[in-house]
Amino acid sequence: MYCISCGTKLPSKIANCPHCHADIPPAYPEQKNRPLLSWLVRPAPFSVILSVFVLLCGLLGWKIWSATHLPDPARTLENFYSALADHDKDTALSYIHPDKQSLGLGFNIELLLQPNVTIEYTDLKFAVLEQYDTSALVRVTGKAKVVYEGRTREILFNDTANLTALDRIWYIEYSSLGDLFSL
Repeated sequence: MYCISCGTKLPSKIANCPHCHADIPPAYPEQKNRPLLSWLVRPAPFSVILSVFVLLCGLLGWKIWSATHLPDPARTLENFYSALADHDKDTALSYIHPDKQSLGLGFNIELLLQPNVTIEYTDLKFAVLEQYDTSALVRVTGKAKVVYEGRTREILFNDTANLTALDRIWYIEYSSLGDLFSL
């Protein structure tokens, strides 16, 4: 402790400064060292209530975000082409608009994924050209090597796929599949 008048170091519990004889106010009670976030150290019920409140706010924020946010339509196309390359017909068909699965593109997938057909994609690139609330256009470029009944064809393609959103999920309405059927 130091004298507030002259700055001389003082012994504890003294009433006057021995150097300048100034009155020394009584010492403040010792303060405990408190952590920086000591306001968070409260009785357990407060901490529990605060934790539950923060959790509910997080869940509500996630729910609002997921209800208003559509996934990337290009990602849907990437997954679709990956399913084709893996010969996974059910997964490939799950990306097709439900009304179109039994005709058009869905029918072409049935033909393309026969046991005697193999497809290998390279250099695939996906770019969203336009995206609205319920529709999107995605450009797909790349190379495909298709083997069908012993015949091999390499195709460079530049395709635009039309996608429609239903229940916050993108579905493919149309894609020429890079002209893979012209073997």
